[in-house]
Amino acid sequence: MERKSTHRITLTCLLLMLALAAACGHKAEVPAQATAVETQASMFPDYRDIVIPPNIAPLNFQVRDSGATAAVALLQGDNGQEVLAQADRSMTVRIDTSAWRGLLTTCKGKDIRVTV
Repeated sequence: MERKSTHRITLTCLLLMLALAAACGHKAEVPAQATAVETQASMFPDYRDIVIPPNIAPLNFQVRDSGATAAVALLQGDNGQEVLAQADRSMTVRIDTSAWRGLLTTCKGKDIRVTV
């Protein structure tokens, strides 16, 4: 009887984790009323002109432009692969880990351009 109870608890926990993971999924998109500007975004930490290893975690950053209410980062590899990441309310851009891994794998030894 105790074994059935343990299995039931384990199954319930797994289902809750799956539901939470599905609820947390968010697809980034450019806001409908976005205005493009021709200036460089002020960001922290500043990752401009750096070389990164192919096994590094996503380089999340915070946009620190006064007056900015939304930001979207477009990461483009030389091979045409793109990853889109949207800033949250605190203007922190968090790049999806699996998309980041895919981009780094296909762009190993090549340039990745980031447009904010």
